Amino acid sequence: MPPNEIVDVLIIGGGPAGITAAIQLVRSGLRPLVIEKEQMGGCLYNANWIDNYPPFPRGISGPALADKFEKHILRFGVEMRFDTVSRLYAENESFFAVTNRSLIQPRAVIVASGTKPLPMNIPGEAELADRLIFYELKTLPERPIGRLACIIGGGDAAFDYALSLADRGVKSKILMRSSETRALNILQDKVYLQDSIELLTNYQPVAFVENRDGKHPLTVQLKSAKHRKLSCDFALLAVGREPDIDFIDQDILEHQQNYPLLYFAGDVVNGNFRQVGIAVGDGLRCAMDITRNLSK
Repeated sequence: MPPNEIVDVLIIGGGPAGITAAIQLVRSGLRPLVIEKEQMGGCLYNANWIDNYPPFPRGISGPALADKFEKHILRFGVEMRFDTVSRLYAENESFFAVTNRSLIQPRAVIVASGTKPLPMNIPGEAELADRLIFYELKTLPERPIGRLACIIGGGDAAFDYALSLADRGVKSKILMRSSETRALNILQDKVYLQDSIELLTNYQPVAFVENRDGKHPLTVQLKSAKHRKLSCDFALLAVGREPDIDFIDQDILEHQQNYPLLYFAGDVVNGNFRQVGIAVGDGLRCAMDITRNLSK
């Protein structure tokens, strides 16, 4: 099947890395195409407050920063498309990307698809997902679905989610599965100042049950003999993330050294170093390298 489109650079993901790369490529005279499956800005919509990005000395909320990134890319006239790449493969030394709308043949590819949340894989979770159980702040319904949340996790994301919910008038119980938190001290300090956030240690969820008759629609069953269950209006899981790369053919992943015009930028490749500044630098570096290589 012949491609519907041929582009200079395909950028998969419209977060800070992808947006920065696209802007730099346009500045260099190339034609990038950015494909984003959700919102331009990516996981910035999950962030309560960003205070370590130097252009904003007083800090800025994640959604507000995402809006600035989007305005910046629009100013450069970058071609953007809301679509999903279902497969990225290589054939006869050329890349091909299958989307819901077309088959694209790019000269180079930047994978800036970010990360996706990990499930807990416990009973009741799959059945209640996207209704009473959610995996990211940005996926919560715009209208409140309740005033009491159980947030499961003990790291930065869990504490950050609780602070965001507090801003919306939602009370939270952070259920930590161990006795120690992995969250930054600055996030811990903010959480401890919030009367609407309760921190519970050594709470190991083992199942989720829909409660149709009680005050709260969701029951979290616990492993603890002392604390059997907790009820809430919904649960927000923050138990880890992994690279969002399921769409990439295994041959490409296993032999990346054979594809010099394939690049990875941002959270998708940076492990726990999920920071805006790092993602921006990644995107810029990839764009400059592609410009040099395509001009040879």
